[in-house]
Amino acid sequence: GNGTYSHTGLNPETTYYYRAYSYNGCSYSSGFLSADATTPCAAPSTQATNFTATNINSPLIGNATLNWTRGDGTNVLVVMRANGAVNANPQSGTPYTANPAFGTGQQIGTGNFVVFNGPSTTSTVNVSNLVLGTTYHVAIYEYNSTGICYLTPALTGNFVVNVGITYLFVSGAWIPSDPNGVSSAADNISVLLGNAIINTNTLINNVTVNEFSALTVTSGTVLTVNGSLNMQSSNLKYSSLIVEGSITGVINYTRHVNINNGTGSTTGNNDLISAPLSGQSFGDFAGANFNIVSDPNNSNRKLFGPFNKSTGTYVIYDLASDSGVTLQAGLGYRAASTNNGGFVFTGNLETGDVSQAISNSGPQFKEWNLVGNPYTSYINLAAFLAVNNSQFDSNASGVYGYDGMASDGYVIWNQAYADANPSAAMTPGQGFLVASKVGGGSIGFTPAMRTIGTTDDFIAGRSTGNISFLKLNATNGNLNYFTDFYFSDNASLNLDPGYDAAVFGYNAPEFAIYSHLVQGNTGKDMAIQSIGNSDLANEVIIPLGINAAQGQQVTISISESTISPDMNVYLEDTVNGSFTLLNTADYSFTANTTLNDTGRFFLRFSQSTLSSPEKNGSSLQIYATSRPRTLFVKGELTAATTITLYDTLGRQVLASNLNAGSTSNNVDVSSLSTGVYVVKLNNALQQKTQKVILK
Repeated sequence: GNGTYSHTGLNPETTYYYRAYSYNGCSYSSGFLSADATTPCAAPSTQATNFTATNINSPLIGNATLNWTRGDGTNVLVVMRANGAVNANPQSGTPYTANPAFGTGQQIGTGNFVVFNGPSTTSTVNVSNLVLGTTYHVAIYEYNSTGICYLTPALTGNFVVNVGITYLFVSGAWIPSDPNGVSSAADNISVLLGNAIINTNTLINNVTVNEFSALTVTSGTVLTVNGSLNMQSSNLKYSSLIVEGSITGVINYTRHVNINNGTGSTTGNNDLISAPLSGQSFGDFAGANFNIVSDPNNSNRKLFGPFNKSTGTYVIYDLASDSGVTLQAGLGYRAASTNNGGFVFTGNLETGDVSQAISNSGPQFKEWNLVGNPYTSYINLAAFLAVNNSQFDSNASGVYGYDGMASDGYVIWNQAYADANPSAAMTPGQGFLVASKVGGGSIGFTPAMRTIGTTDDFIAGRSTGNISFLKLNATNGNLNYFTDFYFSDNASLNLDPGYDAAVFGYNAPEFAIYSHLVQGNTGKDMAIQSIGNSDLANEVIIPLGINAAQGQQVTISISESTISPDMNVYLEDTVNGSFTLLNTADYSFTANTTLNDTGRFFLRFSQSTLSSPEKNGSSLQIYATSRPRTLFVKGELTAATTITLYDTLGRQVLASNLNAGSTSNNVDVSSLSTGVYVVKLNNALQQKTQKVILK
C-alpha cells in the first residue's frame, strides 16, 4: 500500500497493537515497525451526586426507592450488590440490561446486578426483591450513549433493609396493633383504607397513604418520619393528609395528571393542577418527573406553567430559563403527562392560611385567573366560597373546573352547587379558574377548609341535595354541550351572584346551549341560571340559546334532573311553532340557518299543562311496532292533522293525513328502513314532536 491504513469499528477504551512488514513479493523482511494505540471514549465530565435510599419496605416489604442528583451524561447505570461494595465497573462499549427486581438484571462480575439503565433525566428507581436485614451497596455511573462511555469512579452508597413492623390501617383498625407512641425508626405505616389518626408523638420509618385513604396528625402531636411520607392518587381517588400538629421528614405527593393525547384529540389534552407541596424548584421537579410532556423539537420546553395575565396565554416552562422558578402554593398550573400517571411533588407542607392574588386585567380573558388548592387534602367547596365569593366577578361567581374536555363547557361549582352538594370538595393539588372582580383581589385558603374526600377532580356526578336542579344537553354527532338550572329560595329572575354563572369567557362557543337571564339580561351567555322556587311555580319562561351551524342536526335532552316529577319542562321552538315535553321526549331539529343567539327557543316550566293547552300535544302517544311495521298515534285529535317523518339528516321521508276526532290512527311505514326517525304531528290546535325507532 501507500503507507496509510484506516482502521474502523474499534471499541472505546481499548488498546490495539500493530506491526508493519516490508516484502518483495517472495519474502517478508525479518525486521518490522511496531506501534500501539488506545482508542478514546468520550465519557461525561460530571458524575451523579447525592445518593439516598427512601421508602424502604414501603409500600411493600422488600421495596426501596433509590434517588440521586443527575450529572451531565446522557444516561445513567445503577448497579447493586448485597452485603458488600460493588466490586466491578461496567466496561465502556458494553450495553447492560437492567431489572429493578434485585438479582434478575444483568450481572457485572459476580453479584453486581444492574437495576436501572436509562436517561439521565430520570433520578429515581423503585427496586424490589430485597431481603430483610440485608445491607445493599449501590454504584451509580453517568455515561454517554454514543460509544457507551462510562464515567468512573462511580457515585456509591448503601442502605439497610430494616427488620421492622409494618402497621396497616384498614376499615378503622390498626393491624397488627396501634403504632401511636410505640413504633420505632425501623417500622413502617401503610394506610390502606379509611382515616388513620396519629394522636401521640410517634417515630416511624416510612408512611404510605394510598388513594382511598387519609392520615390526620392531631393538634400538639409530632410525627417524626425517618424515611419519607408518601401520598398517592389516581384519576378517581386522592389521598388526604391533614396536619394540625407537625411532621418532621420528607413528604412526597404523587398527584394524578391527565394524559396528553396529541393532535386531534378532544379529551385529556391537559389538566389544571396546583402544587400540594410548595417550594420546589421547577428544575428539580422536572428532573424527578420524566413523564411531563415535552416539546418534540426542544426537550427543555415542558407542557407545564401558569396562566400569564400579560399575554392571556398559558406559560410553557423552559428548563434553559425557568429551572430556578419556585412552585408556589395557591397558584394553578396547566400541565399534561405522557402516561396518565402522577407527578411527584416534594416540598413544604402548608398548614396555615395561604393567599393568592388575582387581577382583572390583560389583553384577553382579563377576568380569569388560574389558582389551586395548596393543601395535601381536599378543601370543602362551601367553606371556600364563603371566604371568596366577594372576590369574584358577580357574573361568574364560582369555581370553573376542567373535567378532561373543555369543548362541552367547564364544570362550574358555585353557591347553587354547594347548596345542593354540601359535602362537595376539591381534590389535593386541584387547579381551577376564577373570574376576578373589577380592581382585582385575593383568593384565600384556610386550614378550616381542609377535609377528607372520596371523589375525583370535577368528573363525579352530582349528589342529591337540598335544592333541585336540571341539566340540559345539546348534541350533534360527537359534539356535546350542557347548561344547568338550579331552583332555590335564594335565587330570583335577575342576576344572583354566586347562584348564576356565565360561560367561560362570557360568550358561548360555536356549538353550545346556554340561557340568558329572565330579567336584567345584559347579553351574557349563562352556563348556570338559578331560579326562585316561587318563580318556578308561576310558569317561568327562560330564553334559551343554541349555537349551531347551518345544516347541523341538534338534539336537546334532559341529562340530569332532581326536580319534582310533577313539574313539566317544555322546549318551545317559535320557528316551528312546537312545544316538546322534555320529561318524556328529546327534541331534534335541523338548523336551516346558522344559529348564534337567543330568541328562537324558550324553556317553559309548568306544574300541570301549559297555559295554552291548545298547543299542548303531550297527551298524545306515538309508538311503532315491528310486526307489522306500523306507526300508531293514540289520543284524541281535535282537528285534521298532518303527520310527517324525518330521518336523522332532517329529510322528509313520509307525510300523511290523520282523521280528526279519532282516538286511534295508524300509518304503514313498512317501506322505510330501520333506524331513528323524528315524528311531527301538527294541526291548528295541537303539535307534538317525538323520536321513534323503527326496527
